[in-house]
Amino acid sequence: MKKLFTTIALSLALCSIAGAQTKVTYRTNALIPGDERTLTKFEYTDNSQSGPAQIWDFSKAETSENMVINQGVNTGVQVGNLNLGSSNNLLECNEGGDKNTYFEISKNQKMYWGLKGKGGAFIQFNEPIVDLPFPFAYGDIVSGPMDGSYTDNDGKVYSIEGQYFTTADAWGTLILPDGNKYENVLRVKVEKFYKQPLGSLNFDIHTIRYQYFAPGVRYPVMIALVDDTKSDCNCACGQSHSEYAYYQTEGSVYALRSTDEVSNEDAEDASFELSAYPNPFKSVLVASYTSSKAGEVTLDILDANGKLIKGFGKFNVEEGTNTVTLETSDLGLGHYVLRATYNGGTYAQNVVKK
Repeated sequence: MKKLFTTIALSLALCSIAGAQTKVTYRTNALIPGDERTLTKFEYTDNSQSGPAQIWDFSKAETSENMVINQGVNTGVQVGNLNLGSSNNLLECNEGGDKNTYFEISKNQKMYWGLKGKGGAFIQFNEPIVDLPFPFAYGDIVSGPMDGSYTDNDGKVYSIEGQYFTTADAWGTLILPDGNKYENVLRVKVEKFYKQPLGSLNFDIHTIRYQYFAPGVRYPVMIALVDDTKSDCNCACGQSHSEYAYYQTEGSVYALRSTDEVSNEDAEDASFELSAYPNPFKSVLVASYTSSKAGEVTLDILDANGKLIKGFGKFNVEEGTNTVTLETSDLGLGHYVLRATYNGGTYAQNVVKK
C-alpha cells in the first residue's frame, strides 16, 4: 500500500492562540543514544479534551512501579523496510526489560518501525509511523497507513492494516504526581486504528498515546496510553480497555534537559548536519559537518550502548562544509556512534569499524 503522508496546518487564527506554547524540534527533542530515562507509573483516567490553555492536574494520583528506558543503537535488527545502511540514526530502546522498540531519527522526523517483546513476539510496519515530526507545534497533523505484520511467540505471522494520526492537539499547564508543575506544555497525540487477525478471531484495535512536552526538556515529561480492543467473537473476553500513564522523575528530567539556552526559532536558524566516511571504516574516520553559522564543535565516539569511548576535543566550524580526520586505530571492531555537540545541540551518526 502506497504511503499516504500529509501534513495539515490549522488556520492562522487557531495557531495564533498558542503563541506561548512550546514547539518540538530536532535539535531540542530528538532521541540520543546513551540516554536513560526513569519513568514512574501512576493511576490515570483519560482526559481526551483537546485545545488551548488546558489544565492537567495529576497531583493526587497514586503512583506505583518505575520503568527504565535505555536508548542504544540498532546494530542489525531488520524491521519492516528499514534500510540498515541508512545514514540516519537507528535506535533500539529497551523499555523496562519487557520489550525493545525501534526508531529511526532524521532531521525531519522521529519514525517508529516496530517492537519486539521479551517472549519473541514481533510487530513491524512496512513503512514507519511518524511518531514526531520536526518542527511540530500546536495544530499540526501528520497521518499515514500502518500496514505491517505481527509475529507471535510461536512464529506465526498475522497481517496488520490500519491508519495512524499524529496531532499536536493541546497545550496548557501540567501538574505531575510529584507536585512538579510545567507551564506551556505541548501535548502530542498519536492515535492508531487498525485490524489484526489472531488465531481464528479478528480484532479491531484503537490505541492512543499522549506525549506531554515541556519547554527545555528533551523528552516528554509525561506519557499516557489508552488501549481499546474488540474481537468478532461477541463475548466479554474478546473486549478489553486499559488506561495508564508514566511521568519523568525529577532527577531524570534534570539530567535530560536540553543543553541549548537559545529559543526554538534560533535553533531552527542554526542548521547543522553531520556525516562520516568511509562507513564502514578501518583506522581513519572522516567527520564531515555542514553548518549555516560559524562556531565550535566537540566530537566524540560512543559505543552501541551510548558510553563515551573516546573524545577528540573541540574543532572550529566555518560556515559551509567542514571535514576533520579522526584517528581510530585504537578502537576495536564493532558498531559505534560519532557524536557532535554544536551550539548547544547534539547530533549523532552510526558508524561501523571493520
